[in-house]
Amino acid sequence: MVEFTLSQLFSTFMNRHATGAVSFHSYPALEAYAAIIGFKTRTSVLRKAAGVFFRLNGFDDLQPPFKSAVDRADNFSPRRNDIAHGIVLRREENDKNLRFFLETSFESRGTGHKATYSLTSREVGYFTDRFVECQDELQELVYTIRARCRASPPKYE
Repeated sequence: MVEFTLSQLFSTFMNRHATGAVSFHSYPALEAYAAIIGFKTRTSVLRKAAGVFFRLNGFDDLQPPFKSAVDRADNFSPRRNDIAHGIVLRREENDKNLRFFLETSFESRGTGHKATYSLTSREVGYFTDRFVECQDELQELVYTIRARCRASPPKYE
């Protein structure tokens, strides 16, 4: 959901620039955003579009919450990848109880290499909660930006 909401922001930034309209769904912008390989590259492009958008629309006060939300998404990106690409393994512990872990996929390890991470369900739950908080923060930003766009005409031609 974080990726989807970031694409909504990008579409809003690009559509308002292109048309001056208050319609926020630009399928070309969504497709272009999705075509960018790598999360850090996507957020870099998003930051550039946001800087121009905020400046041209006089929404400079929204730059700090935008930066904070996107920084947060960037910071959690590696954990998202770990969870999305990990594999679930089970181990019998010394107390004979089975424990489940999310570990580096075998393809990512290379031959004979140990897992670079091993997350318990509690740790996966922690990161899931952080992703939801990040999503909520970004979605609130989308609502705020779109409401401001509806309330004011574009300040550029």
